Parts: sequence; C-alpha cells; structure tokens
Amino acid sequence: VMPALHQARRRVKELECQVEAAHGELSHEKDLGERLERETDVCQDTVRSLRDENVRLAEQCTKLEAQLVQVSRVVAAPRVRTRANHEAPRSPAALRRNTRSVNSNGSIRRSRFPSDSRQAPEDGGPNEPSKLQYLSDYIRK
Repeated sequence: VMPALHQARRRVKELECQVEAAHGELSHEKDLGERLERETDVCQDTVRSLRDENVRLAEQCTKLEAQLVQVSRVVAAPRVRTRANHEAPRSPAALRRNTRSVNSNGSIRRSRFPSDSRQAPEDGGPNEPSKLQYLSDYIRK
C-alpha cells in the first residue's frame, strides 16, 4: 500500500508542476496577445493618418495642376495693349533676354525675370524642355 501511495503523491506533484507551467504559459500568451492588439491599433491609426495625408496631397495636387493650367493659358494667351502698357507685348523668352534695365538715375537694375538655366524653348528644338515643363519649374522656384 505504501509504494502505491508514494507513487500517487509523486504523480500529484508532477501534475501540479504541469498546471503551474500551463498557467505561466497562459499568462505569457495573454501578454503577447495584448501586445499584438496594441501594435495592431497603432498600425491601424498609422494607416488612417496615411490615408488622410494621401487625400490631402491628392487635393493639393489637383489644385496645383489647375493653377498650372491657368498659368499656361495666361502665358499662351496673347497680350492686349492697354493705356498703361503702350509697348509691344513681349514673349517670356524676350523678357528673359533683357534682364537688366537702367533706372532714371543711370544705375543698372535687375528685372523681375532673372535669367537662369531654366529658360523656355525659343526654337522648340528636340532637346529643349516644353513650355509646360518650363512653367512647372518656374512655379516650383
């Protein structure tokens, strides 16, 4: 009878240790599950904010494209002479070529269209940028 009782007690201790280990593993798995939920929430918030930013940027692009179309129409439209402007209308290329003028006191001043490497094509050669590209570069400047 004694050896059977001793074996039963040993088996109970083994089972209690296994139950303790299972409780520890359960606690660890719960912690991992809660951590995963928190990370999921953070990721979902990030996705929402990125979607909102994408919408905002798409709207901004649409507005800028509309402005670019308006500017290109204004530049492409012929100028009309007014009383304030008696000189002949000049192209943007002609304005860029004449970047300096003389003040009434005889000093040289720069015009509001400084020459730079991004000039509109004058002869329309195959390697020169298009008018649309020129306007895009000018707006970004």
